Amino acid sequence: MSPHSARRPLALLVGIVLVVGAVPVLSSGALSPQPSDVTADPAASAVPPSIAQSNETTNYLQVPDGDVRTSSIERASVDVTAATRIGADELEVQLAVETFRERFDSAETEANRTAAVRDLVQSLDRQTEQLQRTQATELERYNDGEISSKQFLSTLARLDATAEEIRAAADAVEAEEENTLDYTTPPALGNRLRSFDARLLPVEGKIRNVELQSAVQGSTQSPPLYVETGDRGVVLATIVNNNYAREAFNSTAFNPGGQSNLTIYRDALDRMDVLYPWTMDPANRNGAPRVDTLWNTSVFSVTTQHRHGSLNVFLDASTTNVFREDQTRDLDAIPSETVATNTSVIVELSVNTTHETGPLRVDLTRPGTTSPVDGEVYVDGTFVGTTGSDGTLWTIDTRGETTVRVETDDGVLSARIPVNATAG
Repeated sequence: MSPHSARRPLALLVGIVLVVGAVPVLSSGALSPQPSDVTADPAASAVPPSIAQSNETTNYLQVPDGDVRTSSIERASVDVTAATRIGADELEVQLAVETFRERFDSAETEANRTAAVRDLVQSLDRQTEQLQRTQATELERYNDGEISSKQFLSTLARLDATAEEIRAAADAVEAEEENTLDYTTPPALGNRLRSFDARLLPVEGKIRNVELQSAVQGSTQSPPLYVETGDRGVVLATIVNNNYAREAFNSTAFNPGGQSNLTIYRDALDRMDVLYPWTMDPANRNGAPRVDTLWNTSVFSVTTQHRHGSLNVFLDASTTNVFREDQTRDLDAIPSETVATNTSVIVELSVNTTHETGPLRVDLTRPGTTSPVDGEVYVDGTFVGTTGSDGTLWTIDTRGETTVRVETDDGVLSARIPVNATAG
């Protein structure tokens, strides 16, 4: 079993959070980034330990070595209690929006319209702060073994669903403004509305939205999910539609209230050159990166298409580091390397890896041939799927040494993947 699985307590990550200008502070019990998290020269500063460096493919955001609290393969499944709470949370936001619309549409003065906007924004502020507090509390409980992986994943699904409603509510205000000829939202309120684009990033993600919500509110389990946590970090990864999908959040790099060290697009791109050199190399990119700003340039978003897939990161302008990352990679394009084999008289097991917590390919064949063998595959004791008629299964490596076991009609074989096994 991976040395970090089974919810083994390890060192803690440092925490953070918060807000700029007129937006309320979102403390969630977190601390400011330590000096090591903040860099003055974005182009020359070193790569932080939260960025794992890979050979011949893109780097990725992780919980730093030594700060990992859990690392395991899990599945989300239907959770009636969580699904009910999701519905209640969504309804609360929707009712607030409906109240806003009624007040705004019936208002006879600009002051009354502004009051309707302000009250809705204050409601969304409170709900956003509550989402962050809930995530911090449940992450701590999960790390301490007080709640199960099912409960933790259900919480992540719930937070994502509510964040989605809050975004829609902020959009509703903009829509009302656009449809009202004689009204413009005051700049301070407009800034607070736009701040939700950045403030909700810690509690949402594509895997949460597509896989966790579908499982919690549906009737089937999610695909196997790699779950990695620290005190202030969460990583989710899975295999879906022949792609490796990964999302990660690291709050130690998130400090939008700090002094800005990234001020223009060029600063963000220079920092990306340091953090993701393979991805930013023109020989590996498919076109120019797209750069956007959020929250009055407190956050820079950089999206890059490359030879293996896509990468979307969010850089904090103060720490100059990545606090949120989403990426997908095509399994057919990722370089891999055979790192472990085992052979019986009638079955041969071969395990190819890309990098720790990355895609892992399991092949079962007849010895000395390419004839496929069907078998059940277990990673660190967790069932992740079968090799099927083609004798191949893509799954995900865990942190540290990983054990792959296969069970076939002809017997059982195991192989160990060493720590930091990497292709290239």
